[in-house]
Order: sequence, then C-alpha cells, then structure tokens
Amino acid sequence: MPLPIPSIARPMPSTGLSEAPFAPLASAARRRAFAADAVPALAAERTQLVTPEALVWTTSGDALVMVILGGLGTLAGPVAGAALWVVLRDAISSYTPYWMLAMGVFFVAIVLFAAGKGK
Repeated sequence: MPLPIPSIARPMPSTGLSEAPFAPLASAARRRAFAADAVPALAAERTQLVTPEALVWTTSGDALVMVILGGLGTLAGPVAGAALWVVLRDAISSYTPYWMLAMGVFFVAIVLFAAGKGK
C-alpha cells in the first residue's frame, strides 16, 4: 500500500534527504490514479451497466494512452488523442483481428519518437 506524503515526510530527515522533491511526484501519481479509477466509473454512469470488462486494467489504460497520444499541455490534446485512438482502433480492427498488436506498435513508436519533444 503506498504511503501518503505525511507518513514519508517524518522519516526522511533521518536519511539526510529532503522530502520536497518527492511531493510533486506523489501529487502527480495521485492525479493519475484518480483519472485511471474514474474512467470505469464514468463509463458505468453513461451506459447504466457494469460489466466485468469495465473492471479490467485495460479500460483505464485506454484512457491513459489517449492522454499520452494527445499530449498533456492542453484540454484539446487528450481529446485529439482520444479521437485518434478510436479512429485507428476501428480502422485497424476492421482489417485484422490482431489490431491490439498494431496499436501497441503504433503507441511504442509514438513514445519512442516523441520522447523529449514536449519539453
């Protein structure tokens, strides 16, 4: 179970390290966890149905991939990433049953070639 920052902050001075550099990381991790958990809940609200598929980690993973594809700087980026993900998924799945493999290769290529370009 991850420890909240206040419980980490107490033993940190005894190690000689400052807890300040870790606070933004913990905050970002909490935001990502909330977003990943909110996706199945919002889907259940929209469809009025909870299926076992909604509890699979890939449901939340799709949302994270959409955000990464579109970029994190603006609201329009994740919306564009979601549109790109859905259009490509539908187009590729109409050609082959192995659409997840093709989408995985596409995603890895985006991450490798776009690494560091947003900074």
